[in-house]
Amino acid sequence: MTVADLMILFQAHYMKTNLAPNTYRGYLVNIKNHILPYHADKDPDELTYTDVDHLVAELHKKGLSN
Repeated sequence: MTVADLMILFQAHYMKTNLAPNTYRGYLVNIKNHILPYHADKDPDELTYTDVDHLVAELHKKGLSN
């Protein structure tokens, strides 16, 4: 399983049933534009704190907030 696969499961089993429509759309945008470009092919079990920290640093460089 990859991070992309996990995001598909997250969308199908959590997001669609637990989020308001605008929140759902926002999550989809953030996943597509910010998470998947960096980590789509990684195994979630092998994702490290450093991987996530680097992603956050890259997003901050783009002017995005937490």
